[in-house]
Amino acid sequence: MFVPESEAAASPYRAAEENKVDEAFLQLLDKATAQGRAVRPNSGPGYAPSTFADDTDAGGIRSKAFASAMDRLFKAEKIVTKTNRRGSKYIERGGR
Repeated sequence: MFVPESEAAASPYRAAEENKVDEAFLQLLDKATAQGRAVRPNSGPGYAPSTFADDTDAGGIRSKAFASAMDRLFKAEKIVTKTNRRGSKYIERGGR
């Protein structure tokens, strides 16, 4: 299969950037969890990507990048959605 040189060069860079955002998402999720703040998978108050983009530790990563990271992390089962006693959904790391 032919891959244009520009795409071939961009692929490792893109993978590295995605990994960086994924790791930032997980670190900010751990921070929020340690502080007792639930973040949510759906838009609205507490939406994880928006909450993380506003955090001082986000390193300039925007909400849209965090939303893509959240999708990748759900697919990889590194994060899962849980429901609390009141029926509100929140995100936590998978395997816990």
